[in-house]
Amino acid sequence: MSTTEQPWPYANSARRLEAALEWLRRVDAGADRTYAQTGSSERADSESARANRHWSRSLAAYAQSEGAILSYDWLNAMESRPGGHEHETYCDPEHPGWRIKVTGPNLALLSGRQRIPELTAITYLESWRLANVVFGDGVEFLGIIPTDEGPRLVIRQPEIEATDPDAPHPSKTEINAWLRSASFEHDEGAWMRDADMVVAYD
Repeated sequence: MSTTEQPWPYANSARRLEAALEWLRRVDAGADRTYAQTGSSERADSESARANRHWSRSLAAYAQSEGAILSYDWLNAMESRPGGHEHETYCDPEHPGWRIKVTGPNLALLSGRQRIPELTAITYLESWRLANVVFGDGVEFLGIIPTDEGPRLVIRQPEIEATDPDAPHPSKTEINAWLRSASFEHDEGAWMRDADMVVAYD
């Protein structure tokens, strides 16, 4: 089935990640500020909280323009899978081979712990774009689920079968060896590659 023949919300999802980033970069450059203005009635808040609301509103406007507003009715049709601190995860039984990942509202950690440093929509999506480019991943942006606390971002990521089902995760030694083979060097808690100035951490 081609991308154009896939049902909503998967139709055009292959291009939606880059398109959403292009939209947010235009906002950042000063265009489309209509979607990102802070109302004078809003209470004074931290710079990071204002930035988060700014990007959340901008992304919600993009999703609205693309018909990429998802609902809990859609999500509840998925099969739940074990998640982590950052995402709830699901599988679509009608479209296997992908893991659907859903963030907390405004990218809040699901564990309730504070994310340090705080993350915004543009940095979150840019990180996934870099994962696609640098690590050969195939993450797609499906859209957002609006909530009273802020939008929940929804992506999907290709499932990869483990070479050894009994030991599906690479060891730290194997991860380090792969990073070095890809020209990364470890420095002060992060992996850095001078050729393209990419920094990998976490």
